[in-house]
Amino acid sequence: MTTEKDLRLHIIKWLADQGLEVAHECWSMNNCDVVGFEFYPQTSRRIPKLARVFAIELKIRDFQGVLMQCRNHRRYANQVYAAMPKVIVDKIKLETCYKFMEQGIGLLSVADNGIVEIRESSLNYAPYFNRNKKALWRWHKKNQKALFER
Repeated sequence: MTTEKDLRLHIIKWLADQGLEVAHECWSMNNCDVVGFEFYPQTSRRIPKLARVFAIELKIRDFQGVLMQCRNHRRYANQVYAAMPKVIVDKIKLETCYKFMEQGIGLLSVADNGIVEIRESSLNYAPYFNRNKKALWRWHKKNQKALFER
């Protein structure tokens, strides 16, 4: 049986493979389960602008609940995904797939062996995209510190 914790580990690895840093249970983005982000290079002492933000909501089975949460994340992220176990995604009804596509929400199918299949999210205009950059910058610094301490 897959748990959200199992999904989180695979999604964090997938985000790292995309070249993104990771924050999880990010309160500044409506308690998004996992956030992948990247800043433009820092050219001064100011916090640089965000280049991209992926919001990923993890769910074991609740399609309607995950759609509602993902819709809320679209204000803060330029790509939004729902991540679910592959055995559940394989059983998804066609009309539910259309709901994800219509709202520009991608679907990540996570197999037990960690392979992530993507049903692509569309790029989203996020009106509050850079509003969370201070909180994500703190995560960035925390991530850098963890890498330095290894």
